[in-house]
Amino acid sequence: MNEGRFIDMLRAAFPDAGLGDDTAVLPAPAGELLFAADAVVDGVHLDLRYGSLAQAAAKAVTANVSDVYAMGGEPVAVTVTAGLPAGLGDEDAADLVRGLRAALDRYGAGLAGGDTVASAGPFFLDVAILGRVAAGRALRRGGARPGDRLVVTGPLGRSLAGLAVLRAAADLPPIPGVPAARLVSGESGREAFLDAARACPIGAGEEEAAALLAARGLDAAFLPALLAAAAHLAPLARPLPPGEAMRGGVRAAIDVSDGLARDLRNLCAQSGAGALVDEAALPLDPPADVAAGGDDDARRRLLLGGGEEYVLLLAVAPGAACPGTEIGEIRPAADGLRLRTRGGGIVPLPDLGWEHIL
Repeated sequence: MNEGRFIDMLRAAFPDAGLGDDTAVLPAPAGELLFAADAVVDGVHLDLRYGSLAQAAAKAVTANVSDVYAMGGEPVAVTVTAGLPAGLGDEDAADLVRGLRAALDRYGAGLAGGDTVASAGPFFLDVAILGRVAAGRALRRGGARPGDRLVVTGPLGRSLAGLAVLRAAADLPPIPGVPAARLVSGESGREAFLDAARACPIGAGEEEAAALLAARGLDAAFLPALLAAAAHLAPLARPLPPGEAMRGGVRAAIDVSDGLARDLRNLCAQSGAGALVDEAALPLDPPADVAAGGDDDARRRLLLGGGEEYVLLLAVAPGAACPGTEIGEIRPAADGLRLRTRGGGIVPLPDLGWEHIL
């Protein structure tokens, strides 16, 4: 059983529920309400051996906010169910609260309640979010049409590169196909690097990362690694740029949370369409490019298979304003999903990305 099969079973049982988009869309007196939920589980979505509880809490909020942004909406409030293992101390609880506070302040949302339960297994957080969007303006996954341009609103690959870096620094098994271990090679500085990574705030940039390294006696050679680690541990979701002219041309949207290739499959499945992606146009994040070490296969894995990007993948009508980087186009369903390689060849889109196996 995998996640997709389970969702298909739910869709068949509840055909009127509107399953398949990033959030539910509910009628409201003014506009529409967006509702979604997402969870993070220690050992699946995060690893407290190299991340903090504050980062876990902030990331859980970010994942839900990104879903609201993918619908063209804005977040209003969240509820949080926290599964807390035995032995959680006051300092750990305070760290968790700090992470929630920082994320909600960053996104302009409030805490509407929730629940705390004892967990006999790992730590987990289940966050549900309420957002809003103007009536009839929710961006669905099913609106893409042949001829639309495929656009991503930010660079790709940094989160998966960051996971590879963190696993190398913590002396854990590597991520297959991502040779990032060399960025933290040797024993010297690994513990200090991990300490800096745990301290990264949500959306940490170069200046903050450099200051964290300097405070721990590490030089700028660690900067690409720390920027990648920060993107994995404490990512920032970003909405579409404002402006009716720009939004008016967006026909379909999804946030890149499971990898570009997998999320494009989901968007095209909902739209009944195919797609052609131009590999040379894909914007690889600079720290991820460093992590790839010049390996073409690693670059492709980072670009197409890196999840938790929290950028948006859009289908934009021809001639409309383009709020990002154009990476290909929507094609008829009969064309399938294909990739134009850097060498100019056309191949099937690789089956890369994250899928929960239940």
